[in-house]
Amino acid sequence: MLYRTHVITSIAICLPILSYVGDLNSIAVGAVALGALLPDIDEEHSYIGRKVPIISITINKIFGHRGITHSLLVFAILFSLSTYTKSHILGGIALGYFLHLFEDYFSDAGIKWFQPFIKKDFKVPEVLRYKVGGFKEHIILIIVICILFLEINRIFYFRIYIPIVTTIFNIVWNIIGGIGYSLFRII
Repeated sequence: MLYRTHVITSIAICLPILSYVGDLNSIAVGAVALGALLPDIDEEHSYIGRKVPIISITINKIFGHRGITHSLLVFAILFSLSTYTKSHILGGIALGYFLHLFEDYFSDAGIKWFQPFIKKDFKVPEVLRYKVGGFKEHIILIIVICILFLEINRIFYFRIYIPIVTTIFNIVWNIIGGIGYSLFRII
């Protein structure tokens, strides 16, 4: 998935969870968004890879793309650290990280869940797969944006909670910039 689809999908999945556990705030949403970007730090041309090219290039040379950063090992480390430190921020990052892995599981490339121990690619059946940046991914993004707006309406219907709504809208607005152009390019 492209970074915008990862971030928006992860936020749409986690909003009801964060609301249910009473931890819905701008910092938690931001942590999930960061976690949704982190696995692609192993690719220098990814959104996060372009922000920290020295780290990205180094990780890519050592592990390659969709190597160890796309495995449950890094998620387990993040989750363990968040549990040990009782950090809600690390917990949000771990949740976003896992959601990125789950979303990539549906891509044509699949992921290596158990890297470095087992290097087998795990994939869903072909009918459920999408091509990164392809038509199916853009359809997924449009559907998820609609779901996100429905969730925001449902969660905040009787509340005025401007900071979190502003954060979510800013994230979506900044990410959505290239969607129109990308859709016309594909069609």
